[in-house]
Amino acid sequence: MEPEDQNAPWAQCYAHFGLSDTEFDIEIAGLKLAFFLANFGMFRGNATIRNENLKTFMEIAEICRRYNFLRCLTIQNLINNSERVTAFLEELQVFLNDNEISATDTLVTKIALATTSCVPGYDRFVKIALRNRNISASPSQRGLNQLYAACGEGEILSEFVQNADQTVPIMRSLDRHLLAAGRL
Repeated sequence: MEPEDQNAPWAQCYAHFGLSDTEFDIEIAGLKLAFFLANFGMFRGNATIRNENLKTFMEIAEICRRYNFLRCLTIQNLINNSERVTAFLEELQVFLNDNEISATDTLVTKIALATTSCVPGYDRFVKIALRNRNISASPSQRGLNQLYAACGEGEILSEFVQNADQTVPIMRSLDRHLLAAGRL
């Protein structure tokens, strides 16, 4: 992929989930989410989600749409809504587990990243980068509070946040930053 195209699956999925209720199409949302997850390696190996049909992705999309209010939040608003972010991640985890899909931190947070961008995707490289900064590598309530606080003014990630591309949700920018840092 060309560098400018590497962001396309995320951007297309995220944009669709931001549409108004009259423009939003649940079937297209399910397809875009599945394509995003496949593009980011979530269908590799023995990943149980790769065996799912469109109906399952549509049901995941329905959950995500209920949390649309988490889109485009500032760091302060993420701090203020961290319990709601945790509730979102937990609802995704319960749905996946109830459907016998392995609900890893990576899968759950990649879904949230693609639809609301309220968290980075907690893959192994992001977790390495977080640990290297003494930030919890768990998307738990405590871990999210620690991450969001680290993005606050004068904190370890504040310079990155201040200089981040303002046209992209901050957690998407942070995801890309931590992914690159974790690969070093």
